[in-house]
Amino acid sequence: MLCKRKFGIGSDRDVRIALLYSHTERGFFKSAKQDHGLVFRKIETGIRQCNAGNLTLFAMNLVELGKERPGHLLNLFSSRHGKLAFGQDVSPKVLGVIQHVYECLFKRRNMKHEDVKNLPGFTRDMNEIRRRLLQGYSTEERLEGISPEEIRRRLSPEEWLEGLSSEEMDRLRKILEQKRH
Repeated sequence: MLCKRKFGIGSDRDVRIALLYSHTERGFFKSAKQDHGLVFRKIETGIRQCNAGNLTLFAMNLVELGKERPGHLLNLFSSRHGKLAFGQDVSPKVLGVIQHVYECLFKRRNMKHEDVKNLPGFTRDMNEIRRRLLQGYSTEERLEGISPEEIRRRLSPEEWLEGLSSEEMDRLRKILEQKRH
């Protein structure tokens, strides 16, 4: 409730809760379903999602995610934080934010709102945060899970054709001619 008030979130549907863990008791997810009606479905390696009323919960296995994605920021919150390494594609601004969070979490430095607010590259603009996060993923990763039909619906016919080579255009013409007959 305090988070919703502080960040001006009006609806529970806009809230996401991340449960970070390295180990669970045997039968934890089965018990969550039987005892509390919380059904966690695996959506990808190391991540399970549960829709509980208007809230969405993500259970994130830090061990699995760390093995699958050694450079992922979630490793900051696991025992693997010392092994976290980034490629050259991470900007100095992002590294500055990561360094600050790391120091606050693991060097027990007190984090103040003013400290975070004044970091280079800090923004509250969710569209900008989303854009920055997406930059770190390849095109294939960003399109993962989106069907070809969804992609086609988002593009105009002119956008489909943009950038096609002459060979691809010829192939497309032949396909269209065959469909007409």
